[in-house]
Amino acid sequence: MNPSALAQIQPETRFIVQGNLTRFSTMQASLTRLSESLSNFLEPTMEQILNDALIRKREVLKMTGWSNSTLYNRIAAKQFKVGVKIGPRMVAWPLSEVQNHITQLINQRDQKQGELA
Repeated sequence: MNPSALAQIQPETRFIVQGNLTRFSTMQASLTRLSESLSNFLEPTMEQILNDALIRKREVLKMTGWSNSTLYNRIAAKQFKVGVKIGPRMVAWPLSEVQNHITQLINQRDQKQGELA
């Protein structure tokens, strides 16, 4: 509401209108912040999308440096998880599981090196 229109209103009514305008703008700011917070919460980040991605065996082998037979030997020995069936003859692994496995291998190496020191 512009100031000249507000000046034409009776003083007691003007006080009520000004108070309502102040409350309205405060509520509007709060709703805007809430909306931004919710959109950040609900929209997945690129990292979350990538961690949920499924990768095929070729990528698993590249990431781990293993051969095909080493991959299946580790699965048989329960040292690596079985892939997820994504088709009649297709298997893939969650990227996050492969990354976690690599991180565990690195941590095991670091622990052994710590014991040797």
